[in-house]
Amino acid sequence: MAAPFEKTRDKKGRFAANKKKRVVSVPRYVRNEHSYTSANISRTDQPEHAEGDDNWKEGRRIVEFGVLLSNLRHCEACRLGPVALTYDSVVGELQKGLGGYLYVKCSNNDCNHVNRVPYGSTHRVKKLGMPCFAVNTKLGTAMIDSLGGPDRVNNVLAALNLKPISQKNLKMIERRAGNFVESIAKSSMSKAAKDSFELEMEDVGNEESKKAQEEMGEEIDGLGVSLFHDASPSVKKLVCRESAALQSPELLKDGTDVPGSSRTVKDIFKGRAKLKKRAPCQPSQQQSLKCKKKLVSKFPTKTRSGMSCAVDTAWQKRGFDSLTSHTFFMSKAKYGKKVVKTVVSHRTCGTCKWWQRNRPGQEIRKHRCVHNHTGSARLMESVSGVQGIKELIDSGTPVDILEGDGDNTMISRIKSELGITMKKRLDKNHVIKNIGKRLYALHGTKGVKLSKTVIVHLQKCIKYALAKNQTKDDLEENLKAILPHQFGDHSCCAARFCGFKRNPSEKYIHRSLPYKAALKNDQLRQHLQPIFDQVSARAAQYVDLGSSQQCEHANKEVTMRIPKSLHYGNSDALDFRVHATAAFINEGRGYISKHHVGFSI
Repeated sequence: MAAPFEKTRDKKGRFAANKKKRVVSVPRYVRNEHSYTSANISRTDQPEHAEGDDNWKEGRRIVEFGVLLSNLRHCEACRLGPVALTYDSVVGELQKGLGGYLYVKCSNNDCNHVNRVPYGSTHRVKKLGMPCFAVNTKLGTAMIDSLGGPDRVNNVLAALNLKPISQKNLKMIERRAGNFVESIAKSSMSKAAKDSFELEMEDVGNEESKKAQEEMGEEIDGLGVSLFHDASPSVKKLVCRESAALQSPELLKDGTDVPGSSRTVKDIFKGRAKLKKRAPCQPSQQQSLKCKKKLVSKFPTKTRSGMSCAVDTAWQKRGFDSLTSHTFFMSKAKYGKKVVKTVVSHRTCGTCKWWQRNRPGQEIRKHRCVHNHTGSARLMESVSGVQGIKELIDSGTPVDILEGDGDNTMISRIKSELGITMKKRLDKNHVIKNIGKRLYALHGTKGVKLSKTVIVHLQKCIKYALAKNQTKDDLEENLKAILPHQFGDHSCCAARFCGFKRNPSEKYIHRSLPYKAALKNDQLRQHLQPIFDQVSARAAQYVDLGSSQQCEHANKEVTMRIPKSLHYGNSDALDFRVHATAAFINEGRGYISKHHVGFSI
């Protein structure tokens, strides 16, 4: 019996042929991303020019004429010039992304030196090595701000008939620009947080002063002062004693003590007489005197110790299995709607995973690891909130009030980990949206006749109630009257919001309901009553509502730079784009010019 034939298997377990495969050596720097332009890939590590190299004749270039002509004034070797730029004098090209060098032969027959002439402005990031072209650095900023990843950039370049750039070089360009974008965004957020904190504390202090002034008592005779309503009993007693001593000068004859005081009336007036005997300061002396200790310009407020922020977290993938998320902390609309802090969370790092998968047991190469979260995607919101609050406290701009959706997980985690009791303001739009979800769920219930027109009208009535009522009792009264009002029952209505109460003699028309008439389905009212009972029971929370719409706007700006259909979370590309969004919201398009100024380009 013949021995069984053994076949080899590949890594996936499939049978593989024993034939030797022909290995074709391909340069490591070549990445064939676009087959239609594979012959024109720009490589920064390609060898020096060769005679008869005609690649410079193909495609388009971005040329700065001032830089090109200034470098053609004279030859580097013989110092004669100008160097002629003709079809025959150009012998090659060294391309560096969108910039590069032309190799131009000197027109002097005794010299024939080949000059390397850049056709774009350059700048230096490191002292050693070749300089970087400004157009490449600006391309990195464009990748972060608007273009997208390397593949999208090469698609744009191919459409413009510009030579594509290898993906490795594009990532280097993006990382060089992204690090500086992050520094600009962090400085901008720090300034916005400080300004917002100072403005809000100043407003709170003014409100406290105004309220205290209204609650002050009458002026005390003889002293010209008045006491605060919350002054301590010992202070009140002391002021009354001093006032009694000033109002009873006849006690000076026998030097009797002021009732309840260790000082006599004579002592009080002797001290004041000494003050009067002091010689007044001359004007020259007053100008030369300087206070050694500076007075504190800003005092802490009594009712608040921090500012209020709108907070919202968004995930780069729909659902609760996303690998990345970002959280924005933004100031109130009154203080500019500025981003004061951003937190980006990653559940994975692409470089670490590649080395663990393909090079197990080897030390992972040095890189910027972005893996900073362990746990579920839903946990990212509360963990990011704690991190942002802690960083704001460390920077001297603490937060007292958070405005956002109805999720209290962040509040409880802040209390347990940081020991801070935060006040939560619900977002008005989230409140209306959550009530609408319950109404639309009832709309889909079999046997319940609830149209979308009625749902929209009920949401509109709740919006009016939340906007017009400033006290708990008025809001609760209005919310309880909304549902009976739609069914023609006006017993709970008030004249300030019900037209039937204002004009009972006229026929009342429900303009937004079907057929402009009141609803008549008792079964529908029984299903709606529990929903509105819960809404009216939470009237105390709905009196003081906040808004996180500025965070929704920031999330929309992020999706323009990071579409949910693409994954940027394996590297620091996500951090660059989130920080670019924060810089754009705070500084506008001017942050790009600041970026270029930082690179001296």
